[in-house]
Amino acid sequence: MKIEPVEATHTALPESLLQIGGLLKRFPGTIAVNNVSFAIRSGTIHALVGENGAGKSTIIKMLSGVYRPDGGEIRIKGQPVDITSPHVAQECGISTVYQERTLIANLSALDNIFLGREILARIGGTLGLTDRQAMRSAVVELCRDFEFDPKLLSRPVEELSALSRQIVEIIKALAFRSELIILDEPNGGLSIHERQVLFAQMRRLRGRGTAVLWVTHQLEELAGMADEVTVLRDGKLVGTLDGAEARTDRVVRMMVGRDVETIESFVTGAKGSAAIKEHGKVVLRVEGLSDDTDLRDLAFTLRRGEVLGIGGLQGAGCSRIVETIIGARRMTSGRVLLDEKPRRIRSTRHAFAAGIAYVPNERKSRGILPTFSIAQNISVSSLPAFARMGFIDRKKEASTARGFFDALGIRARSVGDQIVRLSGGNQQKAIIARALAAKPKVIIFNEPTEGVDVGAKIEIYRLIRDYIASGGAAIVKSSELVELLGLSDRVLVMKTGRIVGELPGLGADQDHESATRLEEKFMSLAAASGVN
Repeated sequence: MKIEPVEATHTALPESLLQIGGLLKRFPGTIAVNNVSFAIRSGTIHALVGENGAGKSTIIKMLSGVYRPDGGEIRIKGQPVDITSPHVAQECGISTVYQERTLIANLSALDNIFLGREILARIGGTLGLTDRQAMRSAVVELCRDFEFDPKLLSRPVEELSALSRQIVEIIKALAFRSELIILDEPNGGLSIHERQVLFAQMRRLRGRGTAVLWVTHQLEELAGMADEVTVLRDGKLVGTLDGAEARTDRVVRMMVGRDVETIESFVTGAKGSAAIKEHGKVVLRVEGLSDDTDLRDLAFTLRRGEVLGIGGLQGAGCSRIVETIIGARRMTSGRVLLDEKPRRIRSTRHAFAAGIAYVPNERKSRGILPTFSIAQNISVSSLPAFARMGFIDRKKEASTARGFFDALGIRARSVGDQIVRLSGGNQQKAIIARALAAKPKVIIFNEPTEGVDVGAKIEIYRLIRDYIASGGAAIVKSSELVELLGLSDRVLVMKTGRIVGELPGLGADQDHESATRLEEKFMSLAAASGVN
């Protein structure tokens, strides 16, 4: 289906805060951004969407002073600006909150906010030591505005929740008196409840007159949040829509140039398959699982040919469950049985050896080996299978990797390329290939599609279902409710370390109304008061 470009709605309006015209950025062998123009108005939330590789990150980096444009212009309040560095961007009133957080973990929130621009006390007319009280006073009102407890300013950011760290980044930007805040995938790693809080903070920014450029893959959230939506494809502008017109199906067609399955239609097709209707014997059994936090006496089973979902609100303990099963966290009591045989799993290596593979949520820090090739990243958990006389058979390793390239649709020039050169979606598929290469009985997915575009999501959903159809079994922990209910045959609902309910997944014949009721039931269980 051919998609006609949509005229940008507000590019000529005088109240535009920022205008980019004919922006161009080249890299060796490719044009990353090609003649892109749009405008952002003060006091609006402007979404920027597109598949991985569409040019979103490159535009962010040009606005942030990381990259210099090769053509076109950037105007702020009608005046052309030359953003040559991040410092110049901040001087122009632009602050960026990146998907990969830039806060320094062992510094306090206050020190992070004022890093490089500390307020110094005057002693006898001379600037002396850092005036922490003055720094605190300068941001305490912002903290209250954004419901951030000022007491947390003295804590190292590594002790703060993901949402609190996000708010620290926003307060840091506002302390610069920024008029435009760029949020790059701000809800990555946040729970369902935390996302709602973040959206409230974004609306608060809009209410203050601040412009927000919101880069997101969560297309279903656009209609209720964005005032305008700019869509990119292959480095080019497809169009800018009014937020009220940004239906998910329309935005997807603009992004990819064709109709793409939604998760709902995917579920209808996949779950209707006879190959996965009947579940087999119990392959994983958890009995009396407890840890040194609030996980208490958890028990559940997973059958061959089944996807078991685990979900809940922030602090429910969902990640702790999967990390305890794979040995990344210590179990204080209980046991894990695989094929009804007890297993002592004290590390992810033990888990792999037992037949349990793990696809982590933090792809950059816990998933990929950034200096290794794609082939090495795929083989790393199954090295004995590639060993020959004490050495790794690189030909066999590369051949196996190429097989996964074709089967999983990984897009790259060569299996010898460094994995960091891949898009987020293709990195995630390579991590899944690593799990599949180990031929596991069970794969545990922790946020399987975090930070990937809609096309890659559907491909990853299909990979999971194909693995299940071949006789595998999977546990999926996800903060995306539609994904959780859509992929899973059963869903365990968690609250404060306990299982408070079990729900069926979305059925192949369920309409929108019944799916909505199921989502409401999940939220009711997850948020119920009085559950111990």
